[in-house]
Amino acid sequence: MNTKAIFVVVIVLILKSGSALASSWIAGFGMKRLITEQDLLTADPVYLAGYGLFGNRAANNIHDDVSARSLYVSDGSREIMFISLDVVGFSQVFAKQLRQELTRSIDIKAANIILSATHTHSSIDVQGIWGSITEQQKHKLISRIVESARKALTHQTPVSMKLSRSNNGQGVNRRHGSDGIIQQITSIHIETPDHKPVALLFTFGSHPVVLDKNNLQVTSDWVGFAREKLEEKYKTNVIFINGVLGDVVPLPAHRERNFESARRYGESVANSVINTSAKEMITLTGKLSHCTEPLKIDVENVKLIGLTKGLGQGTIDWQTTVNAQVTTRTSVLTLGSLVLITVPGEPVTQLGRELMKKVRNRPVVVLGLTHDSLGYLIPENDFGLENATEEPFSLSSKFATQTSISIDRLLDQCQINNNDNNKN
Repeated sequence: MNTKAIFVVVIVLILKSGSALASSWIAGFGMKRLITEQDLLTADPVYLAGYGLFGNRAANNIHDDVSARSLYVSDGSREIMFISLDVVGFSQVFAKQLRQELTRSIDIKAANIILSATHTHSSIDVQGIWGSITEQQKHKLISRIVESARKALTHQTPVSMKLSRSNNGQGVNRRHGSDGIIQQITSIHIETPDHKPVALLFTFGSHPVVLDKNNLQVTSDWVGFAREKLEEKYKTNVIFINGVLGDVVPLPAHRERNFESARRYGESVANSVINTSAKEMITLTGKLSHCTEPLKIDVENVKLIGLTKGLGQGTIDWQTTVNAQVTTRTSVLTLGSLVLITVPGEPVTQLGRELMKKVRNRPVVVLGLTHDSLGYLIPENDFGLENATEEPFSLSSKFATQTSISIDRLLDQCQINNNDNNKN
């Protein structure tokens, strides 16, 4: 029996013995820095991703740590590994190699790895558009990410989970200002049965772009300040997964494009979590379910096809030089009553609202840039907005529609809207 199996058996026996009280969950957290000071001293530049193209921003310093953060969750029979990377996105080839190494090293199915990017625009380019990474850098990064997941698996313990939601998230809809944004900030507070903190997962949709293209320091942008504030308050480990971020940017008041502005915005997000009353928290009981499927997208964007094939960095895993179809993945998960919908890119607000409305009578969140980082998802009836930021970096006018249909299938498969499954 391998080490992982022994861990699971021991934890399940603890649960069955009753010593875990009302807990039906197992969880563990792990973290590893992605970039160190030593990395900046090598001959290989650390190119910062997110602005411009082709390696015009080599990092000269580390302002705050960018990291891989992993959260293992199981109900004793099913398991998920959430991995959040402080990067703008990740190439399909990088993600494939990472999943292969995770499967080999810690014995977890690739489909059960929920890989996501926080979307900071001031971290190393593993998406392959802004300078990319060398083979040596890639091996270091994969090793560090695997180590974060291994730590999460090693530290697993019986836990309880409580859900809190705030509707005080702030930001600007740069696409349709009057439409506003999805203000929901969702957090899952995870602790042992004797109330020792294990982790806190929170999600909110907003671009981490307070720092602009002139910044040459490695940073997680406002996300890091939000995590730091929550870590200080709850004395726990914090993992962030971005949400419906496609057309959402920080408020103009926080757009001085400096670290103080990033701190103010990040702390405002954290305070929305902190100010949620404990009385409003929902204890998540029940089971973990996970319905997932591969999804093929026919790519229409000729310029994007040319760019990614021309760069040859695996940004999109083109199977042949003439192929214009991309295979990605979608998932629907439940943690008790909470429903999580994953989107393999940056969903705009309209799409996020449409996806959330598909779930009846249950708390629901949409996780962006999850499984893949394939650009913007824009509903067909809104596609083609003049001078918009999103269309040039969207695979297709039908990307959102195909994703939405896939989510419908997965909701049915997981029986999300069945009355018997709407219990906490």
